[in-house]
Amino acid sequence: MTDAGRDTAQRTADTLELLAKESQLWLSTAAADGTPHLIPMSFVWDGERMTMGTAERSATVRNLRSRPVARAAVGHHFDVVLVDGSVDIIAPEEIDPPTADAFALVASDPRQLPGYLYLRLTPRRVLAWRSFPERPGAEIMTGGRWLA
Repeated sequence: MTDAGRDTAQRTADTLELLAKESQLWLSTAAADGTPHLIPMSFVWDGERMTMGTAERSATVRNLRSRPVARAAVGHHFDVVLVDGSVDIIAPEEIDPPTADAFALVASDPRQLPGYLYLRLTPRRVLAWRSFPERPGAEIMTGGRWLA
């Protein structure tokens, strides 16, 4: 007998728990010519979106201005969550205070750093797996809707 792993409902619950407690991710963007760019970032999850902060002149912001989509990876190779979605670039004076305050607890505060911005990733697709048997059913969100 083989272990089929967690069902979609359990993966979704575990993913939401991970996003709520974790504060570090890898963010992947692509330049206009398709060149990939991958960086570690801090983030906060508000139950619907991931908010990060970075320098306005960074390659990440440059990439997002031309192609406002990204992939975030959270977790470890043995328990990974991949989040694909659209990204909004938000000026510090436009961010909602509760999100900014929460972000300031995990990273440098863009409101206090000239030339820094917030990035807000809205998930459109989420994949989660802990083991090889879970790979076939890894998708737990598609089109911005949780599957369970």
